[in-house]
Amino acid sequence: MENRTGRTIGLILANASSSFTTAFMDLFQQELYQKDYKLVIGLTNHDLEKERFYLEFFGRTTEGIIILSDSSEYRELADAIAPNIPVVFIHRAPADCEHTSIIESDYSATFQAVLSLVNSGYPKTALICRNIKFSTSREIIQAYRAAMETTPEGFHEDWIFECNTTDRDYIENLTSHITGKGCTGLLAASIEVTERLAPYIYEYNKLHDAPLSLTGFSTENRSTVLFKSLDTICRPIHRTVDLALQQLFYLMSNPDAPQNEYIVKGSLKMRTSDVFQTLS
Repeated sequence: MENRTGRTIGLILANASSSFTTAFMDLFQQELYQKDYKLVIGLTNHDLEKERFYLEFFGRTTEGIIILSDSSEYRELADAIAPNIPVVFIHRAPADCEHTSIIESDYSATFQAVLSLVNSGYPKTALICRNIKFSTSREIIQAYRAAMETTPEGFHEDWIFECNTTDRDYIENLTSHITGKGCTGLLAASIEVTERLAPYIYEYNKLHDAPLSLTGFSTENRSTVLFKSLDTICRPIHRTVDLALQQLFYLMSNPDAPQNEYIVKGSLKMRTSDVFQTLS
């Protein structure tokens, strides 16, 4: 049986391939290093069985766990979480979650982003989520619907799409389906979807007379040309990391403390570069 490693925290993420997850990895590593703690990372590739594996493994080998979960229902994970290990869910939490969570709310920023697209000449704006079952996606869909209902075009449920792959043929077919609905404005509902769509939309706009306009999500620093050239909803990653560690260490010292839910809010930032937009 594994021995619990002192001064070690487990972090469970889906992957290390997007700027979203790598930003979390870097910030948690920096903050924990300053506290003389080590960080061990488990990558699940969006596989719930791997998520359960790392919850069980880190439950035996670390002092606490921080998880960005792909689960939509807490019951999918409940029996994999040891009763004596502090666990904090970040960004989103499964339904009926029984642990402290740091939830991101993007309702206001999404509402603003949709109206910005519409008022910029893209009255038919589609929404593209990675997984519509996520709690964060459900909130974004609610904000999207509320914003579109204030416009002359109104809300159309069939203007909501999913994009959960990097396959170019899939993205090409998805774009064709979106434009077939007459939509020329696109709101990508996550950083991952933004990173998947942006290169293709960039190429699409060079080849078509009727361009598409993409608004997406980004991290707070927006350091790349891609994100500087888009209007984006910035995810409050620094605040999430600070709160998650604050709560985790509190739970480590106070294991009987009740669970809490904390809300952090994203904000709409306008582009600072015209590199992408010159083609749209």
